[in-house]
Amino acid sequence: MPDRILFSILAVCLLISLNASSQIQRSMRVENVYNKKTGEKLNQREIQELIEANPGMVFEKEFDKYGEVNRLYFHPDSIITGRHSTRNPENMTKVGEVFPPFVFRTVDGRKIDSEKLLGEWIMVRFEVFARMTKKEPIADLSLQLDQMKDTPVHAILVYADNFKNVRDEFQDGSNGKFSLVSDASNFQERYSITISPTTVIIDPEGRVFKYIGPNEKVDLTELMK
Repeated sequence: MPDRILFSILAVCLLISLNASSQIQRSMRVENVYNKKTGEKLNQREIQELIEANPGMVFEKEFDKYGEVNRLYFHPDSIITGRHSTRNPENMTKVGEVFPPFVFRTVDGRKIDSEKLLGEWIMVRFEVFARMTKKEPIADLSLQLDQMKDTPVHAILVYADNFKNVRDEFQDGSNGKFSLVSDASNFQERYSITISPTTVIIDPEGRVFKYIGPNEKVDLTELMK
């Protein structure tokens, strides 16, 4: 089996596992649970009864721009249990639509607020494992970013992987052209990212210009046309 296919399978399995396990761990103590059908908020007793009646249930999450969970939803007519991802590619922001805002915290402690980057091009590349980052495309992107002096691009690598792994993988300074973000599985779920890597190009008005999949070359010269 080709390495790229194997990696994609492993990445999807990890994302599903992260989603399912986080549901199980949080469901007993989360407060903001809503009935998707009626819009009503459940009280603690109702939440407890719901979980006891449906062990391992999976909620649909609503995230804020910081990647934090605002609400959990369930649909009474289609309760989901077990290992299951609620990510749906159909929920991805369409090309031409405004990309939902984000505030990333980088591994060096900075905050990146998309609303403060209006007027600039943004490239967000979603990855899973830091140690499995393909060096060649990152090096190619670095060269392209060097050539974008007249049309600068704010480049961000966003990992589901943990802080230590991301920091250690790029300690040689190869991240100079990119802001690095770790522990971002919630963001990947917020944007319904199901394939790694997925690159999103956001235009100066905050709209999705293009999605680029793992088998496609990122060509930043398109932004200069």
